[in-house]
Amino acid sequence: MKIAVFATRFPYPLEKGDKLRLYHQIAELSKWHEIHLFALCETIPTQEEISELSQFTSSLKYYHLGKSWKYFNAIIGIFKFWPMQCSIFYSSSIHKSFREDVKKLRPDVVYFQLVRSSLYSGGMSFPKVLDYMDAFGVSMEKRGKIEKFPSSVLYKIESKLMKRYEKKVYKDFVAHTVITQEDARQLSLPKNDCVIVPNGIDLNYFMPNETTSKEYDLCFVGNMSYLPNIEAAEYLATEILPLFLSKNIHVKLLIAGAAPHKRVLKLKSENVVISGWMDDIREAYWKSKIFVAPIFQGTGLQNKILESMACGIPVITTENVNKGIEAYPNTEILIANSADIFFEKIVHLLEYPQNNLAQNALNMVQTRFSWEKCTKILSEVFENIEK
Repeated sequence: MKIAVFATRFPYPLEKGDKLRLYHQIAELSKWHEIHLFALCETIPTQEEISELSQFTSSLKYYHLGKSWKYFNAIIGIFKFWPMQCSIFYSSSIHKSFREDVKKLRPDVVYFQLVRSSLYSGGMSFPKVLDYMDAFGVSMEKRGKIEKFPSSVLYKIESKLMKRYEKKVYKDFVAHTVITQEDARQLSLPKNDCVIVPNGIDLNYFMPNETTSKEYDLCFVGNMSYLPNIEAAEYLATEILPLFLSKNIHVKLLIAGAAPHKRVLKLKSENVVISGWMDDIREAYWKSKIFVAPIFQGTGLQNKILESMACGIPVITTENVNKGIEAYPNTEILIANSADIFFEKIVHLLEYPQNNLAQNALNMVQTRFSWEKCTKILSEVFENIEK
């Protein structure tokens, strides 16, 4: 099949979850189909970045949407009652250009990633598929409950607009995908027909490494400018670590990931290392004994959990996070929803490191979460449309 893919971000480098998902989907889909990528970009991609995607695509075109345009687009979106995260990515001139490019290409299907890309789906007669990915309206609602005034009000408004828009655009697409069953439930779409296409893991890249010495007791990884990750890092450093210090137990925590927010940088101490961006994020997992993710907000499937499991590191996280993974508690993953329980679970793993938790988790990831297996589901969505 000839598949046109439209993204609101150039899907490389892989510092954000949506980029990671689309990059691997394109790589896998290219084994079975002819892929043509169209992507918006805030900054012009480098030749290296273009070359990385070109190896999987028959054609590649990017549309430059300057950062200053986002503010202008946001104002226009207010009058059209568009969600902010949709309006800031929209340009009528780019839409016209994209529409003409697709018309010339004549693909069998056009695949749009994220609801914010759906503004570009108008005016074309080809079958269209939308990857909702996560329940963003619900995610904004959760943010509104934890933000302070006036941000809380803005997030609540954005949540209402996004929830309405998620339902509104449903009818414009012949098929719909989402990462987890929980996100499909939270979307509350007109029909319960979203196909679950999980995120996968590159098992040829993320794997155990027994030769690396363990420099850290605990680690947390993520885009450290993203609020749920910022709050998780703060929770680790200010709620969980003090429990160890109160009992004179010395533990060392590594917080790794791109663009650490100033709130994260403030956490640096004798017991807390803030690495920032790492060229090889596997080093963060390999050098740590336990991966701890006290994430209480957010939706979707946390790639960091799959990565740490694939690297053979035991994971302790919240019930909220495990909804997207559905690992077996106490067998493949440990669940904690309070600082005291996190403390207990960490102490147990530090005292008994040779349990089967990490191996069971590794087996689970290898069985359920290869990118090839996950993307095959998406390929079948496209093939069923053609039939």
